[in-house]
Amino acid sequence: MPIDPSSDITFEELIASYSHTKPGSFYYELFEEARSATSLDDKRRNQTIKYLRQVALFHCAQSVLKSGPKGDFAECGCFRGQAAYMIAKMIQEAGSVRQLHLFDSFEGLSEFAEEDNAGLTRQKHTTENMRRHFGYPETSLRHNMEGFDFVRVYRGWIPERFAEVDDREFALVHVDVDLYQPTLDSLRFFYPRLAPRGWIIVDDYNAQNFPGANIAVDRFIADVNPSCAIAGQVGGFFISK
Repeated sequence: MPIDPSSDITFEELIASYSHTKPGSFYYELFEEARSATSLDDKRRNQTIKYLRQVALFHCAQSVLKSGPKGDFAECGCFRGQAAYMIAKMIQEAGSVRQLHLFDSFEGLSEFAEEDNAGLTRQKHTTENMRRHFGYPETSLRHNMEGFDFVRVYRGWIPERFAEVDDREFALVHVDVDLYQPTLDSLRFFYPRLAPRGWIIVDDYNAQNFPGANIAVDRFIADVNPSCAIAGQVGGFFISK
């Protein structure tokens, strides 16, 4: 269906314009299953934006599972587990023998660094509300993921439990921790353990409320100079060797 750039278009019309996002596509069905399993009752979340942003995560995971490198998958910052559920379901559907490692404090966001308020005027109570917003019980996350016996959950502030997977190689890592220091810590730990043609996806790049994610990614890229480093169309950043 062609899009007339001079006219308004609804979200439903937008996704129906592309075979990989339209109703009935694998991505559409997968996203809806993950949303229903983990986030259906959360009215605060913008599923429209999430739907568009996670298409690229979906394609990275799909490419790895079809013809990509060996190695485990990991997610740093899983909240209710919607993205983790999608990844786990794809691993399961592919019949792949991999583990999915989930790292989260289950207490919300960590302390904001100076970089996390760069260019913003934000009251202290606003910051505290943001930190609490992302708290989610570990028991609930485990319940959401109970259909996947290859999922491992690590409770703690990043990076304190990374040492437990120090000897693993990774094919895909999803970093969704919002803030400067845990984003940088995640990149520094997982990139050396990333298999060739594997992917690290930083969810919060270009998110207006989280400038620290951009600063962390940009500093890391300047230091490491990976062979592939791409910003997503509607947010996110993608790094490969």
